[in-house]
This record gives sequence, C-alpha cells and structure tokens, in this order.
Amino acid sequence: MKKKLTLLGVLVVSFLFCLVGVKALDRVYPDYYEGDSVYWNDTDHSICYSVNDENCIEYTIAEDSDSTKDSFKVIDPDSQEKTFYKEWFIVGFALKATKETEITLPGEAVKLQLGDGDSAEQDGVTAIIYYDNYDDVIDAIVDAEEYDHIFTGILFSNVTIKKDTFVTVINCYSEELVVNGVLKAEHVNCGKISGTGVINVSYTDSLEGNYGLGFDEDNIELEDTPLKDANRFGVEEVSGVRVNIINEPLKDGLSFGYVGNNGDYTEKEAQEIINMYASVLNADGYDLVLAKYKNPENGYEEYYGKLVKKQEVANPKTSDGIINVIAILTLASVGAFVTVKKIKSN
Repeated sequence: MKKKLTLLGVLVVSFLFCLVGVKALDRVYPDYYEGDSVYWNDTDHSICYSVNDENCIEYTIAEDSDSTKDSFKVIDPDSQEKTFYKEWFIVGFALKATKETEITLPGEAVKLQLGDGDSAEQDGVTAIIYYDNYDDVIDAIVDAEEYDHIFTGILFSNVTIKKDTFVTVINCYSEELVVNGVLKAEHVNCGKISGTGVINVSYTDSLEGNYGLGFDEDNIELEDTPLKDANRFGVEEVSGVRVNIINEPLKDGLSFGYVGNNGDYTEKEAQEIINMYASVLNADGYDLVLAKYKNPENGYEEYYGKLVKKQEVANPKTSDGIINVIAILTLASVGAFVTVKKIKSN
C-alpha cells in the first residue's frame, strides 16, 4: 500500500542524513512499492498514463524504493529487469529554505525538475522534495512554510499562496487563485485572482510554441504578433495583488494583457478590462492602453493592452511662476536704469 510522504517523514529522513554526515542538502524522493505499476514511453522517453497510449509500456515495480533512493527496479512485459530513475517521473518539487530563493525561467526550473539544475544548490536551501503526483504538489503549496518555494509546470487548482512563500510555474490556469506570497509564471490565464502578494510575469519561453490560453492557436500564428506577449496575462477579475513584468525591459509598445475579440466584447468592455489590468500593473513611467490586432484568419479584432510612455507635461503653475519672476526682475532692472539716468542728469 502506498504511503504519502509526510512532513514528519521528511524531518526523520533529514535527521538520519545528518547523523551519517551526508551533505547539508537533502534530496527526498517519492516512495515506490513492489507490485505497483508505472507507465513509460520508451520511444519518446516520457511519462504516459495508460497502455492504450501510443508506444506506452506498463512496467511492474520489482522492489520497494524509499525516499532516500533516486532509482527503482522494474520488470518489463518480457520479464526483463531495468532500472528507472525517479527524476523521470517528477511533476514538481519543493525547495525547503531558510531565506528567499530563486527558480529561474526559462529552462532552469525544468532542468532542476530533471535533477541537473543548480537552484537546489543555492545558499539557504536545506532540502529538495520531489513529487511524482500533482496532488502532492498542491498539498505542498497549501501546507507551505516560510520560504518554501514550489515548482510545477502547470497550476490549474484553486489554491492560496501564503505570505512569505513562493510558487514558480510555467502556466497558471486556476479558476480562483489567492496570492498573498509570490507567484512567478510565463502565462497567467486565470479566472479570479485576489490577495495582497506579487505576481511576476516572466517574458520567457520554457516550452516552444507555448502561448497559454485565450484563443485557438490553430487559427493564428502568434510568434510575430503582439498577442504572443499580451496573452501572458489574461484574467476575468484581478484585485489587491501587484503585477510585475520581468525578464523584459519596459518599453513603448510592449504588449501586456489579453482581453478577447470583438465577437465577445464591446470596445467599452475591453477598455474596462484594460483599466482593471492597469490598476494592478507596476509600470512606472508608462500607461497601459487598449490596442487592437486584426486576426487575418477570421477578421476579428483582438483586444489587448500595450504600454505607452507617459508624456511629461509642464506644470502651468510652475511656468507662470517662472514668467512672473522674470517679469519682476526685468521691471526692476528697467527701474534701476531709469533711476541711474535721472541721477546722472542732475
């Protein structure tokens, strides 16, 4: 029978590691049990979930493998024994730390998930706990302690990210999300977002051809359009949080915030959504304005937001004050000149 990895179990493993003098960083892997099955695509070298999937093979686990081991033995359909590495089946992980940590996008998060990244080695990290089950990743977010940093590829559950905890994902599709800590993602396409925390939208691409949600990717080539970056953030409702654009300098014309097309929204409704996005976006020196892009495939106008540099307007009161001072000085000079002339005349 499978047992869930509990916090107590993690602490016990950590304690035992310290006793035998293992390095400070503990790696805690999922448990695997004799007689259970795993599914693996030998052709693509990837996880699959059923023997009905193309090129998918069911393997039987040959022996128990606890959380201290990074591999396990399996038996294939021909009764041949093989070694599988647990990192192949990882869907997320948690960094346990004593200070704020960083999981970079793109790429490094995926590398770390596969065991060859260096984020786990950074200062302050005491352990990395790997998960092969999405539900365990969500439990890690819900039960996170101060400075915990959780990574998974896609977040689609309704959760609360606690204050002083961190979550990094590639795509976020939650219907209801409360962010009191820090969320970093390449795409935030959610329903309702609230909270008092921070969302960092990373203008990077960990996965080729990954454009998030919000439109039919088969209907339009996004790579060279403003919609590619606009769709990094598209939500039905957002309040309380602060949103930052990261890994891309703010500039005139930079796209941010996707609304939809004129088949679903009036221009007035689109403007209201852009105003909502603007109310949470940190973009000093720029305004977020409504923009349109005509879809060449179906003729719809796609509504999105773009940054426009704020124009510096002279303060009328200041200008008037300067003019008044110049006028006074000029009059004073004329008066002095007239006085001198009179004295000389006498």
